[in-house]
Amino acid sequence: MVDKTSEQLSALVDGECSELEVEMAIRRLSKDQELKTRWQCYHLISDALKNNVPETIDIDFHERIRKAIEADSPPRNQASD
Repeated sequence: MVDKTSEQLSALVDGECSELEVEMAIRRLSKDQELKTRWQCYHLISDALKNNVPETIDIDFHERIRKAIEADSPPRNQASD
């Protein structure tokens, strides 16, 4: 038998929750790492079932973004020019 939390997460991923249920789930997800991990797995499963996955996965994407952000200089203050 599937537990109630799993059912709620599945309904949330499928867009079958009320606004109140969505708000409650988001609050709970923000505090529970295990639940976040399950949330990510449910989304991956949903995407795979809908054939909504890329041909290849770029495992270094996040690292390139991080480096680009670090290399970007902060905006200059126009008033001090």
